[in-house]
Amino acid sequence: MEFGPALDGIINLAEFCFKLPPLVATASPLTITPAANDSPLQVTFKLRNDIPNLLVRLELSTDLISWDPSEEMIERLPAVPQPDGTVAITARVSAATLHPAGAGAVKRPPKVPRHLHAERGL
Repeated sequence: MEFGPALDGIINLAEFCFKLPPLVATASPLTITPAANDSPLQVTFKLRNDIPNLLVRLELSTDLISWDPSEEMIERLPAVPQPDGTVAITARVSAATLHPAGAGAVKRPPKVPRHLHAERGL
């Protein structure tokens, strides 16, 4: 595990992206909450909005070994501007991909992703 000067397990680049103080130990910038609309997983985080093209890519896994970076199963809600110069982003596993409707619908329960990884970048 990499550590920044605050020894909180969050490296300085991540603290910069999430607009966290680099010298103060902070909790995870990701908040996992009960999801709506039959989604098994929802995450909310704040991302600074003063850097063009700054993004956080969310990856899902069912086993902590194989990760899906495509975000095809993720539904992002509209970003909400915050007074501290960030935007609040909420994303959840799309229930539509887990429970498809129609003639070609999956008859067996799918493997539900239960693990989430956030990767930051420009």
